[in-house]
Formats: sequence, structure tokens, C-alpha cells
Amino acid sequence: MDINANNAKKSPFIKRTLVQTMQAIIVVLCLANASSSAQESQNYSEDIEKKLQFLRIGTGAPDETLYRLGSALTGAISAPPGIKPACRPKYPCGVPGLLLVTQSRDGPFESISDMTNDTLESAIIPAEILHEVTDKNADIYRIDTSKLTIIARLATVQLHIIVRANSRFRHITDLQGSTIAIGQAGASYALQLHHAWRVASKRDAKGNASLDSAITINLPLQEAFDKLIEEKIDAIAITAQAPLPILQAFAQQNPIRLLEVNAKTNAQNKNGQQKHSSANEKLLHKGIARPASLPPEIYNGVDKQINTIEFDLWWVGAQKLSKQSVYQITRSLWHSSTKSMLQQIVPEAKIEKPRAIHLLKTMLPLHPGAAKWYQEQGLLAKE
Repeated sequence: MDINANNAKKSPFIKRTLVQTMQAIIVVLCLANASSSAQESQNYSEDIEKKLQFLRIGTGAPDETLYRLGSALTGAISAPPGIKPACRPKYPCGVPGLLLVTQSRDGPFESISDMTNDTLESAIIPAEILHEVTDKNADIYRIDTSKLTIIARLATVQLHIIVRANSRFRHITDLQGSTIAIGQAGASYALQLHHAWRVASKRDAKGNASLDSAITINLPLQEAFDKLIEEKIDAIAITAQAPLPILQAFAQQNPIRLLEVNAKTNAQNKNGQQKHSSANEKLLHKGIARPASLPPEIYNGVDKQINTIEFDLWWVGAQKLSKQSVYQITRSLWHSSTKSMLQQIVPEAKIEKPRAIHLLKTMLPLHPGAAKWYQEQGLLAKE
């Protein structure tokens, strides 16, 4: 039967049949389009899944510099599918396909344990904690670190010991019998301070005791500030990149003093020269800590230079991470736009340009991907 426009006009049956046919064609086309869209969506999701690489970074408690630094790295280095790295001033230069995820941990030892158990890919770890887990003569304990490697040395933090301005304390060795707040339980600076104090406050020439008689308690920083004002504790010890904004605000309202923490003891030999504590020499030789100073007026009421100790923060990664991925991560980390972004988010971290990596001082081997980038930049150095 010939179905054309003229016949349709003459026959209601033909007209109705033509309309029904057209409706059926439209339904089929809609269903086909929906099926096609669903298939395209599924294909797109599968494509994203293939291209997307998750990498977790373990940090400290949310109020710690470690956590803020890890969160800043997440924004600066991540570039999941669909986001094209800008790599220009004030814009991140992330790794294509990478999504870096910050995860809080109860201190660096938990992060290290999770990496060795393959439940975490990377973490920010203070240098002296790496020393504790890799040195067979360390005072705390060792962990099998054969699966761990170094990606980068990120920043440094300085030891601050804060007391009331009218207190009798002047030096860390004056704190015998005192009560000192050392952060929340498991906080990274609590662990590193415990290690630093044993080193920085060895017995002097007169046989004065170190901090063995001091009482250390775990308190969040704000609560510690309150108890310091109320004279319920004698001191607060934290490690952070100076100036620490929260301490600057506190010092504006409350007179404080920072204690001297020298990398050398106050003891002198018969010729009047300073003696070096053997423990201090070991600390410095291993690259775990370095002498540092806080300039006058860095905090309100601090009118002279304060000698202290600073520690490196290392980005540690699992050995199983691919060479290409870590190479791209390292290159992205040290791009000028990344540094600018990190400084805006965590100004106290003061991310510096990459320094020479001293292979004998890292305590862990460099990841091959990171080593490739440092080698290209002439930043590998042996001692």
C-alpha cells in the first residue's frame, strides 16, 4: 500500500497509522539516545577510573602544621581527569590524573606503620622520627622501613619553649621539676620534643640534671595557653616554623619568654671552650637537627635572639609507587607556581627551593623517581 500525503488526507486509517508509526519511531529514537547516553556515561566513568590515581598522604592532627601542609599539597599537586594543570603564577601545576588525599594520623609512628603495612602510600615525617625507626641504637624502637623511600625534604620547624615572662626559667636546663605541655597525645611535636630535650639538655659541667625530673602532659595548644596564664603549668613546648601565627596572637595579649635551646651544652672545658655533648654531635652529624635562631621581636616581648634547634620535615613514600608517578610529583612539587600556592595556604611553612639531598643523611633511600628529578637538577650530593 502506498502511504503518501494525499492518501493520508483521504483515509483516517492511513493517517492514524502514519501518526502511530511516527510516534513509535520517536520512542525508539529516545530510547536509543538514552541507552547511548548511559553507555557514554559508563564509558566516561570507566575512562576516568583508568586515568585517576589516588595517593594518600598521612599527616598529624588537624591543628598541626603537618596537616595544613599536607592539605596544601593536596590542592597544589592534584590534577584529576578534567582539570588541566595551569602551571603559571598563582595557579597549581598538578600531576595529570593524580588525586592526593590528606589523612590525619595519631602521630608519625602510625603513619610509618601504615606505610609498611601497605595501607598508606606516603606521609610527612619529622627527621628525628625517621632516625628513631631506622637507627639500631635508637632509644624508642625500630620499624621495618625496607618498603619506604624519600620523596622530598619539604620544610623545617623550630623548637619553641614558651614560659611566662616573669618566670625564673631562662634555658631548657632550668626546667628540672617543672610541668610542660607537649601537645595532644600522639602529636608529632610531642614525640620530637621528647627526643630533642634528651639531647639538648644533657648534664652540664656541674652535674645538673636534664629534664628527667620534668612532668610532661598532653594538652591541645589553646588549652595549654590557658593553663600557662593560670599558672597551672610552667612551660609549653612546640615545634613549628616561626613565626607561628597563633603564638603571635597570644604574645600580643600575654607577656612571654622563649627559652634558649642550644645545640651545644653550656659546659666548658679547662680552657674556657664549650664542650660538645656527644649526643648533640650525633644529632647534628646525622642531619636530624641543626642549630637555629629566632630573631628579636619575632614575637611580642622577645627582645633578643633566641638560640634553638630546627628539624627537617620529609615527605616519605612507599617504594612500590611507580618511578614515573614520583618523578612527576617531585617535578610538580618544586615548580614555582606550586611553591607560591603552598606559601599562600601555609605561610609559616616557608617552603624553600629544593636543597641538595645528602644521601648519607636521609636515613632512607631516595625513591628512584625522585632521584631522577634531583639528578637532572644537579641536586644530588654525597658526603
